[in-house]
Amino acid sequence: MPRLSLIKLGAETPPNRQLSLIKLAADGTTKAMPRLSLINLTADGTVVLTVTPPADQTVEPQSTVTLTASLPDGKTADSWTWRQISGDTAGIHGTGATVTLTAPANISGTTLVIGVRATAGSTTSSEKTVTITVLPQIRWILDSSRTWQPLGQITLL
Repeated sequence: MPRLSLIKLGAETPPNRQLSLIKLAADGTTKAMPRLSLINLTADGTVVLTVTPPADQTVEPQSTVTLTASLPDGKTADSWTWRQISGDTAGIHGTGATVTLTAPANISGTTLVIGVRATAGSTTSSEKTVTITVLPQIRWILDSSRTWQPLGQITLL
């Protein structure tokens, strides 16, 4: 009687391991199948997609901040998802691996945490974060409606 042996792939399975697949017929004959490369698998067998986030930054208030994420080894993503996790509102503009935002003005400064995920095929990466420290806004002006507004660049004549 033919036997079928199953192996369990898990944390102890080395990455990039070649697994030979054999087709077992009811009469006990076997036929070799093409090899399957196992790359970046987790213990439960799911594919891992790793995002390299942009470096943490310290910026001036009201400055434009450009963020670019990437995948290692020249891999490409089908889509990118960016979101603001915490801090004063700073709308994220753009799509893809590169987005921009305008650092908010706050008299005390603020810290923004931005998350990014990549999707390739049916696999979505875990979220990676970047921290943006925004320095305090030190110039303010009282506008005509008696509301304090951050003052932009001052031009000396």
